[in-house]
Amino acid sequence: MTLGLGGPRTERMPKDLAALLVEEGAVPADVVERALARQREAGGALDTALLELGAISEASLVPYLSRAAELPQAPESAWAAADPRARRVFPSRVAERHGLAPFALEGRELALVATYPVDLGLLDEISFMLSLHLTPHVGPEWRVRELIHRIYGGPLAPRLAALAGGGP
Repeated sequence: MTLGLGGPRTERMPKDLAALLVEEGAVPADVVERALARQREAGGALDTALLELGAISEASLVPYLSRAAELPQAPESAWAAADPRARRVFPSRVAERHGLAPFALEGRELALVATYPVDLGLLDEISFMLSLHLTPHVGPEWRVRELIHRIYGGPLAPRLAALAGGGP
């Protein structure tokens, strides 16, 4: 199984998003520490805490998510309208539990967007379970959760809804 990564997946450790942002000078270390504290307090992903604090714009953050996860960022089409066939082949409980939103199905290849950090081992298991080739992308937590909400229904956490609406 290749996960759409161009060959058999090799074990690798994802890069640390917080360290990458500080090393590259995208976000000052003290602000990253505040975001990590916010994440510990409220839960969710580090990218959500960074966006809530206004530490970095989403447009600036997404390339760092992609680099840290070593996966491509989700294409704009992922956020527009998900393929209804993708919904039918991907269980809502898996999507909600693991922060995975399917957005396109072409034959036996399912494109999905995941929250960071992406568990590639889990994606291997899901691929095997569904007998589908998964092509993972990464995106901000609020966008992934909002897409899951649009595809399957169910609640969207108020803090994610606030980010989706452009802020509190």
